[in-house]
Order: sequence, then C-alpha cells, then structure tokens
Amino acid sequence: MEEQPIFKWVQVISAIGDENRLAIMLALHNSGYVKRNHIEAKQPNLCDDETLSFSQIQIAANIRSDASLSYHLSKLIEAKLVDQLPTTDTNEPVFSMYKASATWKQFTADFGITEKIKEYVQHKYPSAHGI
Repeated sequence: MEEQPIFKWVQVISAIGDENRLAIMLALHNSGYVKRNHIEAKQPNLCDDETLSFSQIQIAANIRSDASLSYHLSKLIEAKLVDQLPTTDTNEPVFSMYKASATWKQFTADFGITEKIKEYVQHKYPSAHGI
C-alpha cells in the first residue's frame, strides 16, 4: 500500500510549524526574488540566486537574535529542509550559505503550493524595480 502524501511529510509539517522556521523557508523558497527586492539595498549580493547568507536570512525572516536564527536553522537542516553550503572567498573568512533543499521543493510540489508561496513572497516583498 502506497503511503499517503500527508503522512510522508509529517516531519516536514512539524518542522515548519514554528512561525520563525516558516519565515525562513518562505525566504529561502524564493531567495533570488527576496534578494533583488528586499535585501539588495541593505546588503551586497554574496552568492547566486538560490542561496542566502545567515545575515540575509536574518533580514528577510525578521529574526533579530543570532542565537534564535541559529537554533531555527539547525532544526530545518536536521529536518533536511535546508542545505548548508560552506563558501570561501579569497578576501573573506569562510561563511555558510543556505538554500531550500530538494526535500522542501518536493514537499511544496506534492502539496501544490509552490505558486502560492511565490505569490505570498511577492506580496510580502513588493518589487522595488516595478518587475
């Protein structure tokens, strides 16, 4: 008997049951759009459109405490919803970039909410460029 999608995703649903973790996932889901329309003026673009730095997530998710963001990111990484990518820059120390994992992308596809999340993010972060 095939497992129903809702039961397959219990751990994911539990992990995003916290509003801070949901805010992180929404920011990472459309990280390129969030960067261009919310963060770009506050911080330079550090990497590609699929990733956000710790401080970019902090801005986008409006989580002021480093300790709180670290805690919530670790829960999302543990649930396999976020991939942590160490990055090096010849002029900067090693830092991590974060992106929504394949598990998150499959979850949003299975529940048919990919477009709804995109619409929500575009509403939350209106384009500063008229795009």
